[in-house]
Amino acid sequence: MLSALADLTMRRHRATLAIVGLVVIGAAIVGGGVRDRLSVGGFTDPAAESSVAEAEIEAAFDAGPANHVFVVTMRDEWVYSPGNAAAGLALTEQIEAEPGVTDVVSYWSFGEVQPPAQSPLRDQIGTRALIAVRLVGDENAQRATAERLDAYVGETERFVVEAAGAVEVSRQAAAIAEGDLARSELLAAPLTLLALIIVFRGVRAGLLP
Repeated sequence: MLSALADLTMRRHRATLAIVGLVVIGAAIVGGGVRDRLSVGGFTDPAAESSVAEAEIEAAFDAGPANHVFVVTMRDEWVYSPGNAAAGLALTEQIEAEPGVTDVVSYWSFGEVQPPAQSPLRDQIGTRALIAVRLVGDENAQRATAERLDAYVGETERFVVEAAGAVEVSRQAAAIAEGDLARSELLAAPLTLLALIIVFRGVRAGLLP
């Protein structure tokens, strides 16, 4: 069978090349968007009892755990200083207005907080505060929202903002995996070509596979 296929390919080499070219073009068109459909995720089982309970709670009460967190570190003074408090509340409201974001709670969400008051949303010293956020949607949608919220990360006149939480870890893991995959392909492709040239004892023969 292979001999007959080889004879047919040799006799109809132009037609064979044309068919192969069409197949390659068709494969490129069909597979061009596959990257956007792949997901680095699946860390939780949607059929697990905890996942089912979480989904039911979210559906019944429109509530759920925070899965994205911003750590806000003051550049000067305290989290309860008037200027810092106003800026922190404004940042909280900006994040809350973003699409895909719900249940935003920060240290500044409860109005003016006096220095002696203790809160789980700030450190004991009073130089750092948290903004707890819940991102809605599946894993891909949450990572897309976290990517957009990355615009709030960085330094401002009053504080430094950093991102943390489960979705941020997932987003960074996906970015690292994508970069590692690209580097591995760049290393593997020339080494594979070299091995094929050695095995088939020729450049043209090695390029065929």
